[in-house]
Amino acid sequence: MYQRKLIAFAILAAASLAISPALKAELAYADKALSPTVIKECEKLYVKYRELGEADFTAKYSYKAYFYDCLKLYKDPNWTFSGKDKIDNYFDKIDAAKLKSTSGTSDIKSVKIVQKLKVGKENYYLKFQACASDTGIAKPTFLIQSDKEKFIAKSSKNLQSNKCLSFSTEITSKYSDSIVLKFVNDGPIYQGLKVKAI
Repeated sequence: MYQRKLIAFAILAAASLAISPALKAELAYADKALSPTVIKECEKLYVKYRELGEADFTAKYSYKAYFYDCLKLYKDPNWTFSGKDKIDNYFDKIDAAKLKSTSGTSDIKSVKIVQKLKVGKENYYLKFQACASDTGIAKPTFLIQSDKEKFIAKSSKNLQSNKCLSFSTEITSKYSDSIVLKFVNDGPIYQGLKVKAI
């Protein structure tokens, strides 16, 4: 009996040593208890998160010390607070109305990040995929930003209707979670930003 317990203990010890550093970091975060003050600040900012969207919200508030704590909470489907349902319902209706008004005319079907690979101290290789709707897109343009950099990525390729293309670029960032992108139309609002060819 003693030998069986000793073997079981050895197996558990070996398993704990086999946990990767990345997983250990995730577990450490999971155990991290946020202070009531930080949680309250995150609750106050949630309406801005829904109003601006993740990309613009990151650009505006990533300087705050508790920003990434808030972002983790916002992406947790089980997190809630008094009044969150009203905020979500309000912005869900707005999003639905926007989708309905652009139905059949939107050029882009989906844009998603496929890979974030750290290639330097604060540098990431970013690979993403964009898919067009029925109309296709001539030389699509994307807004890519992080906590350290913000630029326009312009493709020299045409995105054919109902087809997908993969793109890649590099971006300076301290935290991989802060890297976001979205498809944009050329317009005055983005004038003055650095442009990178992809």
